[in-house]
Amino acid sequence: MTGVRRNVLAPGELLRSIFLPAHALRGRFAFRRFTLTHLGRSEVLLIGTRPPVSGGFVLTITAATVRPVQLRFDRLPTAEALRRAIDEAVPPDLYLDDVHGSPAHRQHLTHEYAQQIRSELSP
Repeated sequence: MTGVRRNVLAPGELLRSIFLPAHALRGRFAFRRFTLTHLGRSEVLLIGTRPPVSGGFVLTITAATVRPVQLRFDRLPTAEALRRAIDEAVPPDLYLDDVHGSPAHRQHLTHEYAQQIRSELSP
């Protein structure tokens, strides 16, 4: 995804398979999603992962933004470091503004869910 209804596929191309390295499936993960309706479009979707060996932390922010944003850390960040990293990587104009939610609400949920994920994946 490169933007709203945009991706890197050319007309007529389709994604047929995705290969994941085995180590990616051994780490811990947590995710949070908010939507106004059970089967509706997500307003916010965050996925956090902790690789089993490196001790790093990866946070992917999507649905709230016009394109996915991924933050990578060598170790689990502090609450304040995570907040700063999100604010630097996701400026206000990158949050979507539509009937599913305002940029301010999406930003609030992004910060709230990121901290929940960080806590859940703490050692």
